[in-house]
Amino acid sequence: MFEGAAEGILVADIETKQFEYANPAICQMLGYNEEELKRMDVRNIHPKEDLDYVISEFEAQSRGEKTLSSSIPCLRKDGTTIYADINAAKVSMDGREYNLGLFKDITRRRQAEKKMEEYAEELAAKNEQLKVETEKAKEADRLKSEFLASVSHEIRTPLSIINQIGKNLAEFSFIGSDL
Repeated sequence: MFEGAAEGILVADIETKQFEYANPAICQMLGYNEEELKRMDVRNIHPKEDLDYVISEFEAQSRGEKTLSSSIPCLRKDGTTIYADINAAKVSMDGREYNLGLFKDITRRRQAEKKMEEYAEELAAKNEQLKVETEKAKEADRLKSEFLASVSHEIRTPLSIINQIGKNLAEFSFIGSDL
């Protein structure tokens, strides 16, 4: 029934959390064959450090409190971690209740989002650095203007005196030439 589905499908017993069915897409996604997965349970395909969260999500889905669990880490047979959005629904078969989970591999999307976050952080840091450099440039420009105003005054005063002395000498020279 689910053999041709593009999404990975796992059916797990709600009480034991043991897998009862795995379609080819989930087998490919996780790197196990169906028989291997049927000997496993929910705890076997998730990192130990995330188990409390994963089990609480599984139980919330079992109670019908939620259908989508986002960005759930899943362990592949080769030890690598992928991330999946898991849509689940409670189903009853042969007097037992199961969670039927549809797994959508979002690993690439998550990697792209992480890369975008890194770029955003880098851009924010560069913007902050640019603000600091802009403030430094404004302060340097202000100090330069103050310095030039001060130097201009200091240069103008002696130049005025020299200019006046020059005029006086010219007058004196002119007066002296009349004699």
